[in-house]
Amino acid sequence: MTVTFRCGHRQTVPETAQAAPRCQVCGETVVSRVEARHPQFLGHCRGPFAVFQALDAGPVDLRPVKEQTHG
Repeated sequence: MTVTFRCGHRQTVPETAQAAPRCQVCGETVVSRVEARHPQFLGHCRGPFAVFQALDAGPVDLRPVKEQTHG
């Protein structure tokens, strides 16, 4: 993705970056704009960025956390 900092400098940052980006020219850390690929949603959803896929059922415990027993 391409990041534009408050200072106006731009740099490419990997989508898997673990830390906040810092301008390599002046050290600015405030990001003013990000250009990235569109998100892709997978599963029971609809829309321009959605890919429908039937999902397997899974157990869901709807009791409040304090009533749940883990074990």
